[in-house]
Amino acid sequence: MNFKLALGTGVAIVAVYCVLVVGIIRKVPFYEHYHRHAGIAISVVGGVFFAVGYRKRRGSAPQAVAEADAAMEEPAEPANARPQESLLNARYVGLMSIILGVATLFILPMPHTPGMVPVRAAEPPPRPPAKSVPTNVTAPVLVPVPVKPVRFPALRLQGVILDPERPSALISGKTYYIGDRVQEAKVVAITRDHVVLELEGQQKAYLLEK
Repeated sequence: MNFKLALGTGVAIVAVYCVLVVGIIRKVPFYEHYHRHAGIAISVVGGVFFAVGYRKRRGSAPQAVAEADAAMEEPAEPANARPQESLLNARYVGLMSIILGVATLFILPMPHTPGMVPVRAAEPPPRPPAKSVPTNVTAPVLVPVPVKPVRFPALRLQGVILDPERPSALISGKTYYIGDRVQEAKVVAITRDHVVLELEGQQKAYLLEK
């Protein structure tokens, strides 16, 4: 068998097989699940073919020797005449099967690409129903709270000293300044002719005696 012819044929077979697997076969779901099994099976079958071919070649070696001895007695053939061996012998088929099986193991399946899922725009949440306001509800009536009368102590304003920095007043014989307390009332203002006291949020003016 011509070595160059066998090598070229083998390369062509491997190239065509790889193109078919990469372009078509590896897209099949079966290849995704069983490409390793297929590669091992092809390699095992190739190994069997190669072993059978090798054993057959070794078994035919004695017969070739006998034929060579018989050929010595016959007229010699031309020098360029060589015995031709077919490419379809078991050893060649087995070797090519092993190579294709290994290539199958190394060619991975086509990875999955997630499909485009249309995304729907989110719908706005439903609005709660408007609560109806009853028209027959009467507004609450505000009842005025009577103000409790405050009883201011009975005092006498006997004199006033209008000091610009600290004015004072003489009330019932005692001197008081602004902020002082007269019994329960508080002095809040001192003027020329009266004093203002505050008790429980209400005020009362005491006039200067004449």
